[in-house]
Amino acid sequence: FPPGANSRTFSGLAPGSYAIMMADDADFTAGSPDDPGACLTTTVVAVPSFGGPAIATAVTPGNCFSVNGSVTVTGSGSTGPYHYNLNGGAFQSSTDFTNLVPGNYVFGVMDFNGCVNYVSATVPNPPTPSITATVTPEACGSGNGTVVLTGTGGTAPLQYSIDGFNFQISNTFS
Repeated sequence: FPPGANSRTFSGLAPGSYAIMMADDADFTAGSPDDPGACLTTTVVAVPSFGGPAIATAVTPGNCFSVNGSVTVTGSGSTGPYHYNLNGGAFQSSTDFTNLVPGNYVFGVMDFNGCVNYVSATVPNPPTPSITATVTPEACGSGNGTVVLTGTGGTAPLQYSIDGFNFQISNTFS
């Protein structure tokens, strides 16, 4: 991009999955970025087609940034059997894509006649738990201070630890 430009249009693309990269560099007037690894961001996009099979997705998020999200894809609207792919990879007969990290993906469907279509889907980060603490101060030297924790979000049941190693269901420490 010339200095100050913040958009770019790619036209004439065939249906498919494209990984688009953007670099943040002040010296694009002289060519490629001076340090192309400094600030790069990538997004994967799908260019769909008209007249091919339809594709739908059902997303199941993973647990707390784990590699266990999944997407089930379903083809329809043309002649089956259908085959599916992920991010432009090889087509397969299985509709399930598992062990996915949170992120953006492009899924393809190919019908019996070789017509293809694509759709983007996002495996989200699940909501992280948050915690609030209610503290009752200690009466000078008596050792009777109390902390009551209230957790929200995450995947139940929530457990609490005061030392980072030993967890318990009870949300009270005294």
